[in-house]
Amino acid sequence: MFFNIESHPSTMTPEDLLRVQPQVLAKLILHKRQRLIESLPKLIETVAKEKHRVEVMTRQYRAKKEELEPKVINLLKERSEIATEIERNPVIKKMSSQDSEACNKIIIRLADRTTSTDEYTNLLINLVKICEQNSRKPLDFRTYESSVKANAALSEIKREYDNSVKLWGEHETNRRKLDSRFKKLNSNLMDSEHAIEFWQQKLTTNFDDLLIDAKRVAEGGPSSRQIRRDSRMARKGKGA
Repeated sequence: MFFNIESHPSTMTPEDLLRVQPQVLAKLILHKRQRLIESLPKLIETVAKEKHRVEVMTRQYRAKKEELEPKVINLLKERSEIATEIERNPVIKKMSSQDSEACNKIIIRLADRTTSTDEYTNLLINLVKICEQNSRKPLDFRTYESSVKANAALSEIKREYDNSVKLWGEHETNRRKLDSRFKKLNSNLMDSEHAIEFWQQKLTTNFDDLLIDAKRVAEGGPSSRQIRRDSRMARKGKGA
């Protein structure tokens, strides 16, 4: 005798579930899948539009980043040339250990690409001052003016570049999430379509192939899980 799920309370035991009519389960699955079929296309369309919008923004910020990146790299390289020139100046070797240590620390910061433009200006002023204090005559640094100009130009575009990098990263992360969701929703839609076709066919034919395991267990035979376990044990025995 089959058990009718529609007239049973919400709390069910495993035995109750086994007595549910296959037709009832099939209809429940069909109902769920049909509801998904109705709701998914609109949701997919919404996600697709948002995905397209974010993709456009991502490309724009990436293009801006790539446009400014070579300029930033060249300016960083150009402004660091003064540090290299001063480091090679003979005056450095004649300094006291205290001044020499101070100079070396400043030179490292001047060559560091993460040094802000404001910090760079102050460091450069202090470095030149220390060098001139240790020289008997004014020093003429060939790259001083070009480094100052490079740092000034860098200050004008660095904020725009950093903002482009930040926004590109944020939009790229969002784009990947939307792309993953878009693919998952489309996969769910395809799965639901296949499930509907499968269960509709079962309702018009029979469920015999799906009940093979249940019938075997009902007749005292092993479950499919037990069969797989025995099979694994047999393979291990042969391997030994």
